[in-house]
Amino acid sequence: MTKRGLALLVLIVLVLSSVTVVAASDSECSGFIGFLECFFFGREDALVGGAGVALPNTEGEPTYDDKGRLINFVFEDGQTFSYRYDDNDNVVFEEIDYGGDGNIDVTVESEYNDDGTAVNVRSDYDVDGTVNEISRGEFDADDILVRNEVDSDGNGVIDTIRIRNSNGEMVDDPDFVPENSPSEPSADVSEIGVIDEVNEGADSDETPEPTETEGQIAHTGENSIPITTGRSTGDFRGTYNSENSKAIDGLLTYSNGATFEGTFDNNGNPEEGTYIEDGFSYVGTFLPDGEANTGIYIMDDGRNIIYTDGSSTFSSNAVTSDESVSNNGDEQPSRTETEESTLREQAQQDLGRAYEQLEDRIGWNDEGNLLIDGLPAEIT
Repeated sequence: MTKRGLALLVLIVLVLSSVTVVAASDSECSGFIGFLECFFFGREDALVGGAGVALPNTEGEPTYDDKGRLINFVFEDGQTFSYRYDDNDNVVFEEIDYGGDGNIDVTVESEYNDDGTAVNVRSDYDVDGTVNEISRGEFDADDILVRNEVDSDGNGVIDTIRIRNSNGEMVDDPDFVPENSPSEPSADVSEIGVIDEVNEGADSDETPEPTETEGQIAHTGENSIPITTGRSTGDFRGTYNSENSKAIDGLLTYSNGATFEGTFDNNGNPEEGTYIEDGFSYVGTFLPDGEANTGIYIMDDGRNIIYTDGSSTFSSNAVTSDESVSNNGDEQPSRTETEESTLREQAQQDLGRAYEQLEDRIGWNDEGNLLIDGLPAEIT
């Protein structure tokens, strides 16, 4: 490929690879038993017990009390976890310093039944004395958690319900990672997880009926999950399915300000909708595998998409940067060979004009690497 061709491809090739939703699995504790267990299920896929149990990536030796109970440990990045116990060796109070600066960021207080099972967990996420989240559980005769109710903002309203069957298996609920979980810290993430059942007007002692959508419990809320695409990371806000690892629909915002609004497939890949980048908007249909989203696209002066290289299919609707379009992924009608030839010829002309307009911005350094506006161009 010539340098000119390479430069053009760098400037006009759209790359959207698989969307990976980052959310740790909390397995048995289901976002309920407490930060310690949830955290270690997210990092090591195994629960942490008392004395003698190896802790991952710790700084120095963990501290145990005279009964051999873990009371303090520090990760290599400075995150510190401290625990207090009752007379039955249950963790009743947790203090977490995420920043490693000596300041407590989160406290978690737990109550237990006679069998030593946590039945009420209260979390204070800003250590101001106000409970931010309350989680309660119901257990069967075998101490299996069969129902979990969560008041996610501590206002007395139950807005999340998780249900397990008699085998202790989750019936219709996603995994849940508490706010600001150390498994994926992010100042921009308000909550990593999914709310599967909502009844904002209900009293705390009422039991809402489960709501099912196409066999999956889902809710469109203010959740934000950091995701990674081929070129950058961003936040996705919208609907998640019952496994919480696959986005269904909503708004994806990249770190560079570009957005994608529309529908995602079962693997969390963009499927159809409106993609907006650098002030240009267009309606497109993306292949379900999430990998065939690379294609040359050309817009005319009215920002109609007049040509793609075939690996991506876009509608021919005219879409301007200030228009709001979503969930419109109609495929182009089939064209005759003459029409295709005409479009390709026009595309080549447009490519030439585009190069002339951008020629003064493109160059190469002494090593032959492509530069755009004097800066190295990242080719993915």
